[in-house]
Amino acid sequence: MPVPLNPDKYRSPSVFEPQDFLSYMQKSGHITEQEKAPDAAILCYQKSLFDFVVDKHRVRFHTGYFRQHLAYIEAPENPGARIAIVGKFGIGAPAAAVMLEELIAWGVGSFVSIGTAGGLVKGLHPGAVVLCTGALRDEGVS
Repeated sequence: MPVPLNPDKYRSPSVFEPQDFLSYMQKSGHITEQEKAPDAAILCYQKSLFDFVVDKHRVRFHTGYFRQHLAYIEAPENPGARIAIVGKFGIGAPAAAVMLEELIAWGVGSFVSIGTAGGLVKGLHPGAVVLCTGALRDEGVS
């Protein structure tokens, strides 16, 4: 059966939004009112970096839905800060996009994205730090 074409599909509202999923998770008790969303989150794509932060810093893991992926960083010098590191959520842009959308729907307002990537610039050596200020989209999620 052919799928009907809908030229206005990108202007139509989504059938299912990240907030719908979060509402379900709250109703089912996986996200509780006692555990508020952090103000900011560090998205960490490398398992080894996430494990290093969790091992070397005082953290407290989320107790509900995000429990394996989100650890609140406890900083005695800044006790009011609500910053979390988020990792081990899958590989690739689609997994990162899902996590990002769920965190935004939950109420996280600021993000820092930390990861590694290949480079095509002459003179750029392994381990060089690059601050990305723009990107060319390579596929749909990016």
